[in-house]
Amino acid sequence: MSSQEAFVPPVGGGLTTQQQSRNVVFLFDGTGDKVDADVTNVVQLCKILYNNALEKEGNDLKPDPSSENMDDSRQIVFYRRGIGTWRPAPKSALYGYISQAVDKAIATNFEDHVIDAYTALANNYKDGDKICLFGFSRGAYTARAVAAVVGFFGILPPEFRDPKIFHQIKEIYFKHSRGFSSNPNLMKQFYADIDQFRKTHKTISVTIEFLGVWDTVKSVGLFRSTGAMYTSSNPHVKTFRHAIALDERRARFDRSMWRYNPKFKTDIEQVWFAGVHCDVGGGSVSNGTKPNLANIPFRWMIRECFKTNTGIVFNSKGLREYGIDPASLYPMVQTRPEALSLLDDTMVQTPDSVKNVKVWAKEANTEEEHDYYDSCAPLYDMLTINWALWNPLEVIPIKKWKEAEGKEVTEANWWAGRKIDVVRPDGAQAKGFDGKIKVHRTVKMRMLAKSVDNKESYVPAATIEVGGRKFQVDSDEIEWVD
Repeated sequence: MSSQEAFVPPVGGGLTTQQQSRNVVFLFDGTGDKVDADVTNVVQLCKILYNNALEKEGNDLKPDPSSENMDDSRQIVFYRRGIGTWRPAPKSALYGYISQAVDKAIATNFEDHVIDAYTALANNYKDGDKICLFGFSRGAYTARAVAAVVGFFGILPPEFRDPKIFHQIKEIYFKHSRGFSSNPNLMKQFYADIDQFRKTHKTISVTIEFLGVWDTVKSVGLFRSTGAMYTSSNPHVKTFRHAIALDERRARFDRSMWRYNPKFKTDIEQVWFAGVHCDVGGGSVSNGTKPNLANIPFRWMIRECFKTNTGIVFNSKGLREYGIDPASLYPMVQTRPEALSLLDDTMVQTPDSVKNVKVWAKEANTEEEHDYYDSCAPLYDMLTINWALWNPLEVIPIKKWKEAEGKEVTEANWWAGRKIDVVRPDGAQAKGFDGKIKVHRTVKMRMLAKSVDNKESYVPAATIEVGGRKFQVDSDEIEWVD
């Protein structure tokens, strides 16, 4: 590939032999997140995608048809603000304000978020399109719910794209979701309703090409909110990628993992990264801050888009700004070099210490150099930064899923880190399960570095639940990935 190509894969002259389909990309931001002074990885991704000419009016950022760069024959991009910043058309300004505030706390508009996105996708879908969904936090859960609706209901043909029919989809999907976990018989009825709906409305069967998410959480805030079916596994998803935070401890931010199902052919990879929720999904620091832990899972997700041949088109200049050489991704994804060796004076920074450090991270050029500096960036733990808000919630019992026990339990969190269950399937299921926990290699770099405040070296807050052991760099349960 020429180093002068503005986009990768290159654009121009219509679709290439390697790009036989148009990309339809939807991005779902986290709770309370939007385009502002401390954007998340969702916005960062949107900014470096081809054909992201955006108009910043209304609830969302949508492709601007007046842009001279508009070429929706290759790729079309939609960005959705996070829960708590978006609402259906309000009856009044006061109602709208209250609706947003309540939505941010308990996601009252979650069902509308999902169906509104499905409606936009259906209205823009063309035969043969490749659907790619991305999200962070509750937006990641929304993306997973949208993937379920698209996969199970299919795409409505033009003659059936009526508001009443979209509402019918919402009623069928969420009617069963509300009682799904407590009534397994609803599954049979759900499939019967789906079958009848698809026959009546002649929907188009589609597959989700790529579902990429950062630190999925189902509930955020004081209360437990609405769930949705097939958000932890989905036979209609071709590729699933998940970046998860090792150091998030807040009870209301328990991660929602994707579960291995031997009956489904989804290509699954879930990788753990250093940092709390917003250190992995972005938004902990002001835009342009370096070093930044969130840049590591951001670069990883981009690389996964190329490794899995999604065909998603990126701005080459935007990739370089994050230390990614476009030639390392296209036309073939190059094997990454070994991680850089730590220097004796390499230290893990704190939010206070990093203010007094020279701008050494801005000197990075290669992806390995960026990883080196970002791996020692500060961790922004909200239990410390905003203790008055979050600490009282640690003693209140809440329901949570325990993978090792295969059931929900009700208990207080007591400031405990996330528990990573090592569940080894029996029999035939074990053939496709290696039993390893995938952790990004920059976590090892951070663990081996010294601490700037002379405390003990970094150890992730998460524990491996085979006896509650803490992480070790030589653990047999860990597979270090790049």
